Amino acid sequence: VLAHHFPEVPNHGDFTQIGESAGPVDVLVGGTPCQSFSVAGKRAGLDSPNGNLAIEFARLAQRLRARWIVWENVPGVLSSVSDDGSSDFDTFLGVLEDVGYSVAWTVLDAQYFGVPQRRRRVFVVGYSGDWRPPAAVLFDGESLRGHSAPEYEAREDIAGTLGGGAGERGWSPDTDRMTFVPEVLGCVTPGAHPGSHNG
Repeated sequence: VLAHHFPEVPNHGDFTQIGESAGPVDVLVGGTPCQSFSVAGKRAGLDSPNGNLAIEFARLAQRLRARWIVWENVPGVLSSVSDDGSSDFDTFLGVLEDVGYSVAWTVLDAQYFGVPQRRRRVFVVGYSGDWRPPAAVLFDGESLRGHSAPEYEAREDIAGTLGGGAGERGWSPDTDRMTFVPEVLGCVTPGAHPGSHNG
């Protein structure tokens, strides 16, 4: 698919084998396999080879000296627990911290971004440095200054899609743009206290 649509873009193959010479890069984007974290799967988490690719993604970011990272996965990653009882998501965020990234994360649903289906995904944005840039990517700018997110009224033509979760979401009155208020969010900065990754 890459060769067909973007023949000028090099394909480096297995991302666990990409070396430092491929970097530095401005942004590294990836969505590692979700089967190990999905509530519909075996829930093997980071203990499985597929699940452990999340850690390999963080290591790749370090090797490539990526300024920004964007990672996505299923919401099940938030509740996935390894054999030793530790939170897989906390472990993943801890590795990102260890390699120098401040991160912000949230859960977004594709149905509020022009896709005609409910598809909730966790998005993690990382920046090599201060926590404010990744937070600004995912969160309302006013909330970063200590102000609550604005209250939006649902447009009549989409009000029926809100269902029981209407209290968790907001909408812009701009008919060309809808603003989704994330239902799960958090930020973490390198050096933060262990176990502080939950919000």
